[in-house]
Amino acid sequence: MSILKSGLVATLGLGLLAGPLEAKARHSLSKPAAVGPMVMAASPQAAVTKLGTKAVQIMIKDHQFLPAELTVSPGTTITWTNLDADPHSIIDQGVNHLYRSAALDTKDSYSHTFATAGTYHFFCGFHPNMTGLIIVK
Repeated sequence: MSILKSGLVATLGLGLLAGPLEAKARHSLSKPAAVGPMVMAASPQAAVTKLGTKAVQIMIKDHQFLPAELTVSPGTTITWTNLDADPHSIIDQGVNHLYRSAALDTKDSYSHTFATAGTYHFFCGFHPNMTGLIIVK
């Protein structure tokens, strides 16, 4: 009986967690909040959450993107979080500027889902020497 209840609770819990993630926009700018089991990648690989959604964190610390280069699969959501006291922004270097954040103050985050394979260079609008690369394949 307790296994059945555990399974039911796990199923209900999964449904509750999936709702906010599914409703999340393609881009978002927010203060960090508990939005589900997002995992910081320890290597330049995409992390897979328990829900099957791919999510990777890039930290902005000491005027650097950590990690500065990632290789991920299509459908991965990258979230940049500013841990510096200075503001930063994320700007796609591509001709079409597919993604661009507002100013990120300390602890602010910005997310973008990379749906299409390709190479995506980005930089900080406040500090153009801060650059990064995302390879989607």
